[in-house]
Amino acid sequence: MMLYKYLAPDRVDVLRNCMVRYTQPEAFNDPFEVKPYIAKITENEHATFRKFEELIPKVLREYYDLQPRQLQDQIPFDVFYEKVREELGVAFKKAFYQMEEWVTPMVRRMCPDKFSDMLGIFSLTETPDNLLMWAHYAASHEGFVVGFDSTHPHFDKKGTEDELGYLRKVEYRENRPASTVTALTGTDVFLVKSTQWSYEQEWRIIRPLQDNSKMVQNQPYPIYLFQFPAAAIKEVIIGCKMPQNKRQEILAVLTSDSFRHVQIRQAEPDETEFKLKLVSVAR
Repeated sequence: MMLYKYLAPDRVDVLRNCMVRYTQPEAFNDPFEVKPYIAKITENEHATFRKFEELIPKVLREYYDLQPRQLQDQIPFDVFYEKVREELGVAFKKAFYQMEEWVTPMVRRMCPDKFSDMLGIFSLTETPDNLLMWAHYAASHEGFVVGFDSTHPHFDKKGTEDELGYLRKVEYRENRPASTVTALTGTDVFLVKSTQWSYEQEWRIIRPLQDNSKMVQNQPYPIYLFQFPAAAIKEVIIGCKMPQNKRQEILAVLTSDSFRHVQIRQAEPDETEFKLKLVSVAR
C-alpha cells in the first residue's frame, strides 16, 4: 500500500537529504493530540489503598532502624508500630484518598509534556489528491506529495515497546477516550482523533526522539529529523500551483540514481469536477 506525505515547496530537503521530521505531539495543530481524558489513576481505589497499606510496615521498619540505638532500646518496634498506626488512624486513610484527588490532575497535565519530550510522530495519509490537505499541508497546492511504500522494512521496526516503530492506522471517534491511567491503551493515547479529522485518513509511526539522525534547534519546539532509505519512496506528485523554480529544483533532485525508480506525477485541476488529476511526467 502507498502512503503519502504532503509537503510545502521549501521542503525539497526531504528528498535531497532523505530525512523527515518526527513531530512532538504538542507541536501538532490538534490541541487534543495524545490527550485522552484521565478520569483518575485507578478504577479500584480500595484495592490500591490495601496495597499501599501493605507497604507501611516496611516503611516504618526502615524509619525505625534509622533512629538512635538508645531510642530503640526504650521502645521496641512493635510498640512503635502500633503507636504510629494508632496516631495515623482514620486520618491516614483520608489523606490517601485526598492524595488521589490532587495526583490525578497533576498526571493529566504531566503526561502530554512527557510524551512531547520523549516521542515524535510521523504522519502519512492514504490519499494523494485531497483538496483540503493540499491546501493545508502543501502550501495551497504550491508544494508536493511524496508517496512511500508502506511495506518497506523501514516502516516496520517494532521493538520491545509495542507502541513504537511501526505504522498504524488512526481511529476517528465521536467521543474522546476517557479512562483511568491503568486502563488506557496505546490506541487510546496515540491513535484516536475526532471524526472531524477523518478526511485525513491518517496513518502514523511513533519513534523515540532520542533516536533522531539530526536535531535542529528551533522555537518553541526543536526539530528532530530521521533518516529514511531512498528506496522507500515510490512516487512524487508536484502541486498544480508549484512555482516553476521549485518544480525544476525537485526534478533535478529526482535525476539522482537513488531516485531512478521513482514515478513523477503532476497534479492538475479537473476540467469539470472538484478534483485533481494526477498526470505522469516523462523523465
